[in-house]
Amino acid sequence: MKKSWRYRPTASRPHPLKSISVVSAAMKSVSKPFGHEFELVFEVEADGVSIRDVFGALYGQTEVIESYSLSNLQKEGKAGKCILDRNGEKHILTVPMSASPAEAALLTAAIESIDYVAGRPARFKLVKICDKTSKKVEIAKRAKELLEKNP
Repeated sequence: MKKSWRYRPTASRPHPLKSISVVSAAMKSVSKPFGHEFELVFEVEADGVSIRDVFGALYGQTEVIESYSLSNLQKEGKAGKCILDRNGEKHILTVPMSASPAEAALLTAAIESIDYVAGRPARFKLVKICDKTSKKVEIAKRAKELLEKNP
């Protein structure tokens, strides 16, 4: 019978993820995990490439500007987890941001300059910038409408 090589914690060697100090240290490294002010939404046109290839091009191209690379902005808590939705040949890329408008504009320019993904021609185009405050205003307007219809 084959033995399993699964990690088995003991009294002298506790499980690394159950240790409170490891978890608290990981949480301290992210200054603003959920406090994003706006989202950058891109339309990505790339034929016959995988999602992994798109992310490789995205992170590779933004590393050209070292201090404003996407990976550095994520480490500092100024950018969130990028989401890529696939819709046929077009992809929708969403990048949550809490950085300054200048940093966001620089990152947007770097992303829009991507011409090739996995050796194939591609195009990244900024579709819209979703602002958190405008979303709050829309929710408040809708709530007023609902209250007026149902007194």
